[in-house]
Amino acid sequence: MHVRSLARLVAALSVLAFASARAEDRLRLDGRVDDRPARFVLDTGLSFPLAALPDGARRLGLTIAKPPPDLPGAADLFDGLSSPHRVFLPPDNVEPNGVFVLLKVSPEGIEPDFDVLVGWPGLRGNALYYAPGRGVRRIERKIALDLNGGQVFPLIDESVAVLDAGEAGAPLRVMLDTGGNAGVQLSPALWNAWLAEHPNQPTTLLNQYSPASGTQVVPQGFAPTLRIGRLLLRNVLVSPRPVSLQRGEIQAAAILSLDVFANQDLYLDGPGKRAVILPALGPSAVVYNRLGASFTSPDLAAKVARGGPAARAGLQDGDVLLKIDGLSPGDYLAKTTERPVWAQPAGTAMELTLKRGADQIERRVALEDWLGQAR
Repeated sequence: MHVRSLARLVAALSVLAFASARAEDRLRLDGRVDDRPARFVLDTGLSFPLAALPDGARRLGLTIAKPPPDLPGAADLFDGLSSPHRVFLPPDNVEPNGVFVLLKVSPEGIEPDFDVLVGWPGLRGNALYYAPGRGVRRIERKIALDLNGGQVFPLIDESVAVLDAGEAGAPLRVMLDTGGNAGVQLSPALWNAWLAEHPNQPTTLLNQYSPASGTQVVPQGFAPTLRIGRLLLRNVLVSPRPVSLQRGEIQAAAILSLDVFANQDLYLDGPGKRAVILPALGPSAVVYNRLGASFTSPDLAAKVARGGPAARAGLQDGDVLLKIDGLSPGDYLAKTTERPVWAQPAGTAMELTLKRGADQIERRVALEDWLGQAR
């Protein structure tokens, strides 16, 4: 994710938020910082080589050596910069003087399963091949790969991974953000154009938070095919890009999150300065909010999508979530394996206890694949 929206990764781990990459989907590597084992996540949307979460910094003995970088909003996001440390990432990436940006943000009540984010400046000397349908997640200095049938795009020289999907002389920036899990986020112009072309397409709700955008609930739809300039994507979720409250962000026509590549393979060739989108082995299920309602912290007040399962079950905007199947939202989360809870399989039934004004009400709702699925 972009430097000015880093907190989206960890804040979205809260009970009912929906944006960050799920643990099983993250691009993880086990390495070392000095002589200590460290858990890394590869984030092509991070514009610093290394960034440490607060708990990770404590585990690894990283302390503040310098003030935060002199960038807009940096003081709100970062505690500061660490002293140099020796960093090892498999198979043979060694940085003898790795300096970490130390993040202020922490997950809300959930311990993260990684310590450190590795950003695009720390990745661009390598090749990345991510093909989850084939069980492949590789990062190496060089990867020999058959690129026949792939869509090839040049990488633009930016602080984060950005490909050019435009025609000659008319660049169209598309950012690759392997630290997020929000499908394709479109610029306002592209989102409005997609809605105009699909007037009857239902939309669910995507709950996102970052210091750069605050808490925003945005609509999210499903596209069997989506064209962005010369780039053709299949079986992806689409939403409008959150409105930033800060300046200086990369101006991309679209942002592609990690879950986009469940239905197309990604070959990111840093040294060759190219990105290649390859056909996937087969369609994979897309994971979205199957309830059609979002409950926003801190009071867990509802926003309800029109025509979705929640609306048809009688939920209304402003209903406050009290319990799920008789349990507090936190206790219910603790007993489920799916994150977020609204992405559990279609057919999962729930009894929701809600507060509406002065009244407490009960509503039974079953999750549905009402946006459609990959084919």
